[in-house]
Amino acid sequence: MTAGRRRIIALLCLAAIPAACGTVKVPFLPVDGAGGGGGGEVPSGGSGGRPGGGTGGDEPVTIGGAGGLGGGFSFGAAGGMGGYVGELLVTATSTIRDVAVAGSHVYFIEYGTFDELDNYNFDGSLRRVDTDSGEPETLLKNLQGPAKLELTTAEAFILLERSKTVSADGDRAVGRVALTGSTIEIVPHEGAYDRAFIMAAFEDRAYFGVRIDAAWAIREYLPEESDRVILPFDALTFPANQMSADAAHLYFSENGILRQALSVEGPPELLSGAAYTNFTLEGDRILATRGQAPMYLASMPKEGGAWSNVLRLGDHASCKDLFVVGARFFTECRPSSGASYVLTGLWAGGNPKGYKLAPKGTWSGTEGDLFISNGTELVRLSLD
Repeated sequence: MTAGRRRIIALLCLAAIPAACGTVKVPFLPVDGAGGGGGGEVPSGGSGGRPGGGTGGDEPVTIGGAGGLGGGFSFGAAGGMGGYVGELLVTATSTIRDVAVAGSHVYFIEYGTFDELDNYNFDGSLRRVDTDSGEPETLLKNLQGPAKLELTTAEAFILLERSKTVSADGDRAVGRVALTGSTIEIVPHEGAYDRAFIMAAFEDRAYFGVRIDAAWAIREYLPEESDRVILPFDALTFPANQMSADAAHLYFSENGILRQALSVEGPPELLSGAAYTNFTLEGDRILATRGQAPMYLASMPKEGGAWSNVLRLGDHASCKDLFVVGARFFTECRPSSGASYVLTGLWAGGNPKGYKLAPKGTWSGTEGDLFISNGTELVRLSLD
């Protein structure tokens, strides 16, 4: 591991104690138009999220900690330093638009470059970094406007904003490729992909909506197998803001949380009338953020039943992109004013910590690390 490849970035040293910290703050500056997903969880609905998304990190805060904080915010590292240390994994040649983790690799997409007249060069890429060795690897070149990345254990699914398979000038399409890298395949869809790209994954299976023969449906995709319809829907009324899957069901939000059996035909089953759109699966339960003040992480059995609060999250206007890895949860939250942040901690208890976000960039995480991008840099933060 060379110093040039994995130099240490020290972030967020309080101005009052620079000599004690000896750190350098790396600014997370706005870049070329990368976006971090949409929506959030609110009491009456809204839009949901997925693993990864949001923006690059800048400062940690502790939520609802001891000492009478009561769900407010404080800069909270030991000794009042209020900082964290990040490790630079790679510097990209263009803006990193999305980040996701599978196995021992963190995957990311670079959007590509523009000429001096702002003409797009159609030179995006899919890359990954081995989290043990730190070695970067380019899996695909010349991608056409890669904007969003989702993973199964076997494949990457990429939303392309400028695919020439749709039009000569380029338009939205979804591509799929094996995680080992190969030729990208465009997922069949009528016209441009004129819908938010929301995907659920379970092992090597992917679920998302496509339009074929003028009809929308959530379809199941597996490597080297034909896709199949799981859930037909009306594009005008079906939000599909958040979806999750297990071995037997597809879970989704539509005026409540419902699930669709994967093995038998029949109508979806309503599990909860509460319109929580920011939810995920954990073992035999569903976890969701409850849109109230203060906000809580709540739990309900997968079979349905009553919700119970399991963790106080603090005061947030909305949260999205909730997911769980082992004992740790991640979600991106937005206060009523100011910067959004990634909130993470043990979902079964404790004080979660938040990492402030710049307006643009992406993030993802594992049980031990948070990965954030700030334009062209991908950084790893070690979590407590």
